[in-house]
Amino acid sequence: MKKLFLICAALLLTAGCAEEKKMHVDASFADTSWVGLGLSELVLRADGTFSWYQNEGKPEGDRYEGVYEAYRAEDAVKYVTGIETYKITEAQLEAMFDGEDEHTKENFIVYMLKDEHVWYEGKEAPEMCDELIYYGYLTENDTLLNSVNMRTGSLCTFEKKKNGE
Repeated sequence: MKKLFLICAALLLTAGCAEEKKMHVDASFADTSWVGLGLSELVLRADGTFSWYQNEGKPEGDRYEGVYEAYRAEDAVKYVTGIETYKITEAQLEAMFDGEDEHTKENFIVYMLKDEHVWYEGKEAPEMCDELIYYGYLTENDTLLNSVNMRTGSLCTFEKKKNGE
């Protein structure tokens, strides 16, 4: 009986580990790098992983690494209105889409960064891992990302890094 229990437990654990959640990554974000106003660099890969370096082009320094999800337009609206914590409604979002300065539903974005590893002052700092959600707009022909941290309200502005930079 004990042997049967151990076999069943092992099968359940194996099945759970094999089923990996597929992260939603809008094509606007896949395989892009973004440089922040403070000269940090956010690298978003097509496989749903990210790295956020404190200093552009210095992956060996302080950084966050993990998985992300990114949504745009109607998908972004559905994602953010589905988060119970923030109680955002479609009507509230529609009021934001004024159509001026590219603040339209088509340019509306929401992305979530879930840290799996954080390095601070040269050491891994797992206690600093977090999950943050940002919303905003992707404008200027998809080269300017203006977003707000939904927890803190802080603004993050990034310019898309051109290939080869």
